[in-house]
Amino acid sequence: EIAVPFFYYTSDEGDDDAKPDSSYVSPSVTDDEFTQLNIDVHYRHYHDRNIGGLYYGALARYTYLDGKLKDEHMRAKVRKVGFAAELGYRSFGLFGYKQLYWGASVALGAYTSDKHDQFEEPMLGDSITLVDVEFFKFGVTF
Repeated sequence: EIAVPFFYYTSDEGDDDAKPDSSYVSPSVTDDEFTQLNIDVHYRHYHDRNIGGLYYGALARYTYLDGKLKDEHMRAKVRKVGFAAELGYRSFGLFGYKQLYWGASVALGAYTSDKHDQFEEPMLGDSITLVDVEFFKFGVTF
């Protein structure tokens, strides 16, 4: 199975008149806005021939971060790629419907970039480790 999930988060806690420009680093930023975008590509191989039960796999993640740097009044945009191994479980038949499922998974890996721990806000993608834990994953197949 191949899946392509994404995660997008933005926070605008500052003044709307103090938006940064589109360059790599902008001086004298007064707002606290930060943005994170993750785009994953998961490959999952199920233990059975079905698409349920135990599975192992791998994922590649593209991460884009935009925020204020630590101890500076400047912004930065960082793009990096990471890879991880994944182990999970999926069970079909949730609430009596064959198409509904729940699952759980853990993925552990690392980013290939040396750009980490740079931002003032604690962003999940701002470390060298790539950790993805899902305890209550719900979905529908079609």
